[in-house]
Amino acid sequence: NEPFSEKNNPAPKDAYGRSKLAAEQALQRISENTKLTCTSLRVPLVYGPGVKANFGALLASCGLPIPLPLGGITNNRRSLLFIGNLADAIRTVIEDPSDRPGIFLLCDGENLSTADLVGRLRRSLRQPAPNLEVPTSVLRTFAGLTGRESTIRRLCDSLEIDSSRFRRTFDWTPAFTVDQGIAATAAWHLAQH
Repeated sequence: NEPFSEKNNPAPKDAYGRSKLAAEQALQRISENTKLTCTSLRVPLVYGPGVKANFGALLASCGLPIPLPLGGITNNRRSLLFIGNLADAIRTVIEDPSDRPGIFLLCDGENLSTADLVGRLRRSLRQPAPNLEVPTSVLRTFAGLTGRESTIRRLCDSLEIDSSRFRRTFDWTPAFTVDQGIAATAAWHLAQH
């Protein structure tokens, strides 16, 4: 599949996504009738110190001294966004003298497989426990039996974002690499535990 870009029509699947799209559309309507400029940033999963929800649960699992069955999830690709890069992108938009409206997708720029992400998290957490290479078909079957299909889908499926339009338009390069973002997130987690 091609990475998502601004050309794709949004199709939010939950109330949270629908409310974000409705807010974006309302701001666009306001900007059409006023001098307000509307620049919307669409972002994937945002991580960093203080992260909760799914990424927080994955981070906690990676910090455990036990093998994880995620080493076989190598064929997917996920785009992520470190909170420091989001803050830097927002600053870039606010300080831009050209006042460029539009919808832009944003990500760190390095797409990771689940196995790669887990490996990097475990190294940053100084956790030497191995990642078992369980085939994704086995994980999906087990998830179906235990009612955890949505969790495994998020771990196994791809969600790539093409942020090149934002980078070109605003001459922006992420302030932090993925490894720097993961290291900062892991350092926060270690300080908490």
